[in-house]
Amino acid sequence: MVNCSSRWRLRRLRSRHSAVADEEPTLPRRLDELIDLKMEAQNTHKEGKRNFDKKKWRETQYSHKQRVSEWESKRKEAVKRKYRKMLKKDESTSSVHITNRLYNIADGNYNSGYSQPPPPQRLSEFQRAKLEYERIQGLKEEARLEREQKVKEREMAIMKSKQVRLERIKKLTQKTKKGQPVMKGRIEILLEKIQKQVANES
Repeated sequence: MVNCSSRWRLRRLRSRHSAVADEEPTLPRRLDELIDLKMEAQNTHKEGKRNFDKKKWRETQYSHKQRVSEWESKRKEAVKRKYRKMLKKDESTSSVHITNRLYNIADGNYNSGYSQPPPPQRLSEFQRAKLEYERIQGLKEEARLEREQKVKEREMAIMKSKQVRLERIKKLTQKTKKGQPVMKGRIEILLEKIQKQVANES
């Protein structure tokens, strides 16, 4: 005779077995669906993400040929830009010529030149640098000449004072045949000193 607890266990086992039997056909289907979803997600992720081309990146980053080609293209663009700018400038100057001529014809005094003096042309970088260099060289030359002039004046003053000192020493050291000092030179020196003092006071 089966007791209640064992019946309850049997029922539980049967219900489990029936649940597993029911789920057996659906489990693989669910797994297949999950695998398909995962594969689709990976494919979409790969399609969305751009593939990294390492060879191309290295060429653009390190290749000398690539750098030279970039430099050449930039240089060509710069030359084109300069040429367009020059053409634009020429067109503007030619239009100024035409308007000036028309203005002169309307007044009745046609001449081939300007009615006014032409506007001053803008200097290029090279011309400005050249003018600046010439200005600096001129200033340096002036400073050098001033220095030389000062040196010459100083040398002349030194020579003059040296000559005066030598003459004074000569006058003070004059002696007679017997070795007595000659007073004439000393008196002249004293007289000159007195005259200088009087001139300074007046």
